[in-house]
Amino acid sequence: MQIASVIVSGLVAGWIVAGFAQQAIAFDCNKARTDVETEICANPDVKQSDDDMADAYFALRDRLDKKNRKQLLKTQKSWLHYRNTSCGAVGSCIESENRSHEQVLRNATNGLVPVFRWQQGGRKKMEIKFQAVKFAFPVDKGQMAFNREIARLIKKSGFGKRVGIEGTGNWTYEKLVEISLISGLMISASVDTYEFTGGAHPNGWSDGINIDRASGRFLRTGDLFAKASVKKLIRNCQEQIISGKATIYNEYDVDKMDQSISDLEENYPGEVKKHIGDLHEWRFEKDKAVVMFDPYEVDSYAAGPFECKFDYSYLKPMMSHSEYLSQ
Repeated sequence: MQIASVIVSGLVAGWIVAGFAQQAIAFDCNKARTDVETEICANPDVKQSDDDMADAYFALRDRLDKKNRKQLLKTQKSWLHYRNTSCGAVGSCIESENRSHEQVLRNATNGLVPVFRWQQGGRKKMEIKFQAVKFAFPVDKGQMAFNREIARLIKKSGFGKRVGIEGTGNWTYEKLVEISLISGLMISASVDTYEFTGGAHPNGWSDGINIDRASGRFLRTGDLFAKASVKKLIRNCQEQIISGKATIYNEYDVDKMDQSISDLEENYPGEVKKHIGDLHEWRFEKDKAVVMFDPYEVDSYAAGPFECKFDYSYLKPMMSHSEYLSQ
């Protein structure tokens, strides 16, 4: 596809007219001006990645109405600012970012549209990167609630806010929202956050979004599981964590599971029960559910995050409303 514009590929800044791309113009590499433009045109692989990304952009844009095209344009401009600033004239970086963004655009099916916001870091200002999807044409209360949650998360990410400490140019905050399941009754997504504010190490944590499509409310564990099932899930999750710890430490023995679980509860009292009982710690996928534990919650930071995974063949018989998982 020989279509290019500043909004799509970032090559010609003068091609923005009233916020829309001039699509019918083929880019002439003889007119490349910036270092990024020159690098794209000098490297066939980088140029091909740019063209492919542009193809994906326009394929998605053609499926959207005027309102959503404006939102997509906003996303594209923010992403281009991020790519060009982060990569400079390094061809391998430009190509990698193009391919990654192309995949995001091509994955925006089933009425979804990507959302990308970026703020460059600087004096008293954090670098902030936010990436998600939303429903372009919400058809039920659940999809509308999901879109509202994305808007809320963007607002809480701190865009435009100044940090009251000098020397914050290398501070970063990133948030990635990925939908893991859209069933007939539920929308499930994970929210992964990364933050570095100058300490000994960065911090990361994960949360779940699980919304009832009919009512638009956030689901609770009691909506899906009876109390007796919750107890079984707690025990199963404890055993999974012990099995994971046994691969790291000698003091956890899967052959002495009761004692190992007792040690886990002594060191991290009530954490497994709290996570199993809170669907904000869950994400549901095509064939399994995952309970997410952040670093420090059931082990040291060095051990990293833990997960308890429940295949639906195990989980569905324990659910009071397994129809939430029907796709």
